[in-house]
Amino acid sequence: MCIIRMTAERFSLRIDYDGSGNYVTVGTLSAEVIGVWESSDLENWTQKSIISSPAPTLASIAYGANKWVVVSGSSVYYSTDLINWTAVPLSHGLYRIRFLNGQFIATVRKTGTSTADGTICYTSTDGVTWTARTTTPYISEIKGFKIY
Repeated sequence: MCIIRMTAERFSLRIDYDGSGNYVTVGTLSAEVIGVWESSDLENWTQKSIISSPAPTLASIAYGANKWVVVSGSSVYYSTDLINWTAVPLSHGLYRIRFLNGQFIATVRKTGTSTADGTICYTSTDGVTWTARTTTPYISEIKGFKIY
């Protein structure tokens, strides 16, 4: 896990790379705003846009299918240019996202359940249409090509 300190108030725990020289990260700016930053060298970061989100949680980002996808709270946001974002509301708060084997996989913790009870995993091939999947045992994080 990489932590980038953008300013005293903003942290990011997730960076993704698009394969053409662009690294992108996201972080919560305020109670209703997610910031999106881009870098070509992982040292100098430029804020590209903000995403208005009702009560964002710490966001996660992934690149695949020619678009960027951000998960935060009960919403997914997607963009092809890092400036214009479209929201897709879901029924559960999202935890992490990755693009693996041709699909986005977003994990979330079920409200009111213990880790032994499992979780919901959403999948999407395009970042727009999502399918909820029940998985067991509990998925706490997606790492590489395995789900833990």
